Amino acid sequence: MRIRSAFTAAMVAVTTSIFSISYAETVELRGSSSGWSVPSQEQDVDSNQSGSLTTTQGVTNLGEFLSSTAGDIAPWDGITFCDPDPETGFPIGIEPVYLKSTGISRIGGDLLTAELDSAPPSTLCFNFNDGSSTFEIYRIVTGGTGRFEGATGTVHITGRAQQLNGQTLVEAETVGSITLVGDDDDDDDDDDDDDDD
Repeated sequence: MRIRSAFTAAMVAVTTSIFSISYAETVELRGSSSGWSVPSQEQDVDSNQSGSLTTTQGVTNLGEFLSSTAGDIAPWDGITFCDPDPETGFPIGIEPVYLKSTGISRIGGDLLTAELDSAPPSTLCFNFNDGSSTFEIYRIVTGGTGRFEGATGTVHITGRAQQLNGQTLVEAETVGSITLVGDDDDDDDDDDDDDDD
């Protein structure tokens, strides 16, 4: 009797583990957004007064988008230029790198978190003729809530910023690849990945 009970318990455990197998799905992220950036001493990693807080909103293929970003830029190295003048060929911009770019985004009701990727370097090109900037930021996905819980992946953000009355107007395009994870326990009894609730 004890052997039979032990065998039954083992079979239940094996069966449960079989039907609790996690699955992964990779989805593409594409969207555009706009908003405002303001200086933030709290986000200034290296005390050079270049920390900022940025809030943007827009639309992605995964749902409406609202994002908050904490960022900081390193001091310019004195040798890296950008934006060559179309007439003279001389650069009219300087290009420092980002030290920090941590984002929390609400996409379609779920939160997605990401932080600055170490490579390739994320950069900002500041045009000292008109005060505008272009930026290119690389992030790694660190997780989130709902469908983004346990998510991994990469995000690439490009855009333009313009200083206006002490604030900075930001426009950005976002593309990314996000791997979502789930548990078949949340699924129905058929063999697809869809809930039949």
